[in-house]
Order: sequence, then C-alpha cells, then structure tokens
Amino acid sequence: MNPRPPLPGGPYLVVGLARSGLAVLQVLGARGERAEGADAKLGSDGLAELEHARAVVKSPGVPAEAPVIAEARARGIPVLGEVEFAWRLIPNEFIAVTGTNGKTTTTELIGHIHREAGLPVTVAGNVGTALSTYVDELATAAVVVCEVSSFRLEDTVLFAPEGAVLLNLQPDHLDRTGPSRTTVRRNCASSPTRATTTSPSRRSGSASRTSAAARGACASAPGRPGRRWSSGRASCGGTTSR
Repeated sequence: MNPRPPLPGGPYLVVGLARSGLAVLQVLGARGERAEGADAKLGSDGLAELEHARAVVKSPGVPAEAPVIAEARARGIPVLGEVEFAWRLIPNEFIAVTGTNGKTTTTELIGHIHREAGLPVTVAGNVGTALSTYVDELATAAVVVCEVSSFRLEDTVLFAPEGAVLLNLQPDHLDRTGPSRTTVRRNCASSPTRATTTSPSRRSGSASRTSAAARGACASAPGRPGRRWSSGRASCGGTTSR
C-alpha cells in the first residue's frame, strides 16, 4: 500500500462548487477545518477569499488559468485537485483509469470483475460519484476504482495509486488545453501510470487476490467466450484489446 501524504494545512479555499467542490466542503466541514467556497458562476472569482487561505482545492471544471488559481500558485499556496485531496484521505487500495477514450467502460469493467470475484469495490470519479464522497465511508477491505480524466490529473502533485491503467492518448479538449506538447507532457507526467512500474512480484494485495478469481469471472462473462486475464490487457477469442 502506498502511504498517503498529509493534506497541507488550512484554512482552505475550495474553487468550483459543483458536485466535486461541494463534496470537498462537506469533508472539510466534517473534520472541523475552516473552509470557504468560491465559484465564478455564482459571482465570486475567489480572489477575496484567497486572502484567508493557506491551501486551495480545485474542482476539475476550473481551468488552471483561472485568476484565483494562477494567483494562488504565484503566492506559493498549495493547489490540489479534488481527486488528490480525496485520495490522500482514503487509505484503501486504489486503481485509477485514464486515457482519452474508454475510461468509463474500463472502470465499470474493473468494478464488475471485483464484484464477480466477491471482492468489495467502489467505483467513483468521472463515472458518477465524486471521490470525496467516500472519505471516511468505506470498509477497510474495499478497493476503489476511479475514472480520472485529464482535467482531474492536471492538479495532481503526489498522486500514486496502487494500480493504474492508461488506455490511450489522443488530442481532445483542445478548447481548454490547447494543442501544445507541453500540456500533453504535463498530463502524462502527472498521470497514475507511474504506479504501474511495480514488478508483478510486488503487486498490491488486491491485484494478487483478484487475478485468480478474475480469470473465472472473465471466463463466465456473457458474450465474452474465451476471455483470458493477463496483466495490463484482456484477450477475447484471440483478439487483444489494449
């Protein structure tokens, strides 16, 4: 299990008050932390609230170029994305799924494999429920499978899940990221694929426990005759899907 780094000290400013931002505020409130929220769509750019903050948590829908985020970084104030914020507070084994296409399908498949194998699992992230919703809510044995988009990865700092999948990488969301190679390098560098460098002999307990049971679950999956389980890919009837 990868140790989780502590959160930076508060008070906190949560920027972006949609699903993810509200979940973060609820977690901070439950922990007795001082926190304020700001959302440009609600009439606050967050610059006034930044005067009281020692750390910022950014929702994935807020671009890095937003004035309050740029100002926080210029002042040396830590900025965390919602996924890293929640990951630091969730000690469970964690699998992150990213890539331009196929994230939701793959995330749901990994969750399905765990359930068919009789292993407790929670699916979160882009796929539906904000990850912060599960802070202090999960059984110790539960595995978290989280769909993480490039918007969520761009604010990671020390994010290092126990397992990860990078499906593919193609130009997308250019209205936000632009076509620059710098953006691609930044998102790749911050992606959870660095967690996959662990050798098979050092895999997390979940991966070890899952593999044997998953072979049976995959073999019995409807419409998938001849599926074979292997590290990093699934083969169906001789055709490999990466």
